[in-house]
Amino acid sequence: VETKPALDLDAVDAAIERIRRPEVLREQIGDALLYAQRVEAEVGGLSIETLLPHTSNDYVGRFLHVGVPDAQGHGEAQAHLAAHLGLQPYVPRPEDAIPLHNRAAGFLARLLPRVKTMIEMTYHTIGAINERLALEAYRRMAAILEQLGEDEMARALMVPMRNDEAAHLSYYRTYARQLRPTLATWQLAAVRALIVHTYAPVGAGEKRDKAPLGR
Repeated sequence: VETKPALDLDAVDAAIERIRRPEVLREQIGDALLYAQRVEAEVGGLSIETLLPHTSNDYVGRFLHVGVPDAQGHGEAQAHLAAHLGLQPYVPRPEDAIPLHNRAAGFLARLLPRVKTMIEMTYHTIGAINERLALEAYRRMAAILEQLGEDEMARALMVPMRNDEAAHLSYYRTYARQLRPTLATWQLAAVRALIVHTYAPVGAGEKRDKAPLGR
């Protein structure tokens, strides 16, 4: 994750200017683009440091140093594309709007080491699931762009984002696999139950968000 290149926003903007049929692109991937742009923008503002206490030099801190700017860059690039296609990009909420459940989980993690381990396992397992969904979404969107003859747009935006998500997936999955043997049976059962009963893809936690996710 730390050695991969960041998304080249200048290359994305250059490719956007050379889109040949924006109206066709808007019809084919407009809904998916707006959903993905909102998700990336929301992920960039979740304030994971509140949920998951860490230092700048541990694995979590080192990942967030790259992962959060990646999400912000993805959101910005997709906002540029959406605006060019005549769509209204999502505007991120203020940085101080930290979800209440993140505050509560972070508070418990600082007090109870065993709870911290469970939160880490939950976060990294869900992270792996979401990154796998994002990776496949960007792969499919790249294929659609190529089918429409917009190969430059696919190379400049979708392929690099897909590669970023693949690197993120590797981090989440590896961390979760290494953490799993350190959890007691009851901790694993609690994490599993929490994920099974509460999981929703990023950006699809509310009923109103189910239709955009489906599209």
